[in-house]
Amino acid sequence: MKKSIREDLMEALGVTKEEASKLISTYSRNHEGKVNIAEIKKDMERITDSMIYELGTVYKDYDIKFEILECGKDRQESAVLELINNEEREIALSYLTNRYSENVNTWALTFYNIAQKKLLTILDGNMKEYREFVDKLPYKNINRVVRTYGVESEFAGFLAKKGREEDFEQFMTDIEPIRDEEVELMEKYVSNYSGKIEERKCPKNLRDKIFRKIQDEVKINGTITFERENIMKGLSSIHNNRNLTQKQKENLEDLFIKCCIENRVDYYFADFAKARNAVTYNGLMEYLEKYSDAEWYQKEEFITANLLPEIQKNMQLSYDELLAEFMKKSKKGKITPEEIYEEVHKSKLLKNEKNSIRLLTSEDEEKISLEITVTNPVVIGDRITFEIDGSKLKEIMDLANEGSLNEAKKKIEEFTQTKIGEISIINDYKTKTRFRYSHENVIGTIGDGEDTPFLTKISNNYLDLTDFQVKCPYDTINDQMRIIPETAEMTPEQIEQFNHNSEPVKFKTHTYRFGRVDGYYNREVYDFELNGEKYHIKGADWTNGGSYTVVWKGEEKNYPETAIGICSSYSEWARNQCGIDKEKAIDFISKNPMRFLKFYDKWANKSDSCGLFPTTHIESICKDIMEMKPESKLRELSEKVSQIHDMDFVQEVANKAIIRKKLEDKEKGAKELLAEYEKLEANKGVSVGEE
Repeated sequence: MKKSIREDLMEALGVTKEEASKLISTYSRNHEGKVNIAEIKKDMERITDSMIYELGTVYKDYDIKFEILECGKDRQESAVLELINNEEREIALSYLTNRYSENVNTWALTFYNIAQKKLLTILDGNMKEYREFVDKLPYKNINRVVRTYGVESEFAGFLAKKGREEDFEQFMTDIEPIRDEEVELMEKYVSNYSGKIEERKCPKNLRDKIFRKIQDEVKINGTITFERENIMKGLSSIHNNRNLTQKQKENLEDLFIKCCIENRVDYYFADFAKARNAVTYNGLMEYLEKYSDAEWYQKEEFITANLLPEIQKNMQLSYDELLAEFMKKSKKGKITPEEIYEEVHKSKLLKNEKNSIRLLTSEDEEKISLEITVTNPVVIGDRITFEIDGSKLKEIMDLANEGSLNEAKKKIEEFTQTKIGEISIINDYKTKTRFRYSHENVIGTIGDGEDTPFLTKISNNYLDLTDFQVKCPYDTINDQMRIIPETAEMTPEQIEQFNHNSEPVKFKTHTYRFGRVDGYYNREVYDFELNGEKYHIKGADWTNGGSYTVVWKGEEKNYPETAIGICSSYSEWARNQCGIDKEKAIDFISKNPMRFLKFYDKWANKSDSCGLFPTTHIESICKDIMEMKPESKLRELSEKVSQIHDMDFVQEVANKAIIRKKLEDKEKGAKELLAEYEKLEANKGVSVGEE
């Protein structure tokens, strides 16, 4: 039967039925419904030839094979086009229609498989054809080409049957262009413009061993498994292990090569052999003999068992160094949780956060262990966990945490001994940001900084004025070696002392009667004095319902012209507002007389023409007052102003005294002149002779 065009493509190119169908449909769509099998084969020949021959000059930090087969569509397309020169790129793009859809990975795999098929076709010929092909490759880099297209084993088997030692030497040589300083030229031409290369060859003695081994294996089994990079990596690890004798290295090399060719060893071995101090010759031999083709969990258990003693020894040394550093610091003074955190995290225990540690306490609290988890240096993604004695570290941490708490308590006690009027707060943007998720009613921070003490109201009751308390943040370090923020707060006794550590101000009450349309009412007024100022406080009603509290100063006891209003509701509607407890208000004002006076003088004169007083929520008043300078500072400033006024008065009196003295002197002079004049006037008309 005559072959279909699809079957013809499948056989010629080595593609699947689906891939052949897509090649035909794409060509047809680009050529007005016509299909030319010969042209498709020609296009694929040009594309795959370019992919193969350009590969020798590509120098990338990633594996082209991985990009084509495993990555996302954009990277797949980029990797394919990277391997195609400019002349064939347009042809390739014509087959990559709708390339940002599901087709990209199909086309990428199609091109990749066709290139594989073309390479394998070379093996159907003789050594002359093979060598001509290699000579055409940039740098004759046959190894890079066959590695990328996954046909290393086939080519190695071909050379074992038909090749010579010089052919295998070329096969075992990897060449890479060196990145040129001319970055722009490098990016433009991809290949190294300078022509400098890095050549990595397999030593002759090892190369000969490998070649003889693959020849023997091919004779016996017909096929081999070969991965140059895996073999070279393992042999390099053996060679660089300084704990091995020359004879031991040779024995390991022979066994390792045998296992590799027989496909009985994986990438674990190279990293296993690199752990020089942790792994012995016997351990490496045992791995190759018993575990190279074992189940993965058996390999990992064996590797971990061999690595653990050395890792544990190194961690114990690092731990001892850390304890010694803590002892040195403790001699200079108390060690803090922050210092513990800093030293632990820069120590070898954590190894730049690659490891993790935590303290474990037994149920009976008799045993304290430090659990250390390290990255397995051989098994990717695996972790090794073990324990050492952590009692000394626990003691140091407990002392640091206790010291941090005591320092916070000391600050709390200092605030307790301070009157409420001596506390000034900050209530800026940083403060609001710091406590934006807090459930506490924070009035403000006492000082500037992220961890400064802060002032709160005892309850979240916004409807009245309650006691204040100070809370002080402090840090502790937990068993996971993390800094945990904590907060110390005043005891009930300290709260009472802090808010009420002075004699309550005495006040009197009086009542007056007033009339409204609906009748006569009595109003109670509280009268008290502070710093020579007479204050009055009473309840007042809004005309449309609701109430508020009015405070004013002066001689007028009932109907002030200026005053300030205080409410305890955030409602904008007067009918929903209410006043505050007058005795509590008096107590708060008495603790902050200078600050309240300053607040009062600022707002009292803002009454409108209807006699309505400026009304502010008690919360805002508290914050405004507490944000002012302490009472002692305001009193000091007031005394200085008073002194200045007194000095002005004295100077005025002195100036007047000087003026008076001058006037008195003038008056005395005038009197003397008058007496002389009167004396002269009495002698007027007397003759000289009579005189």
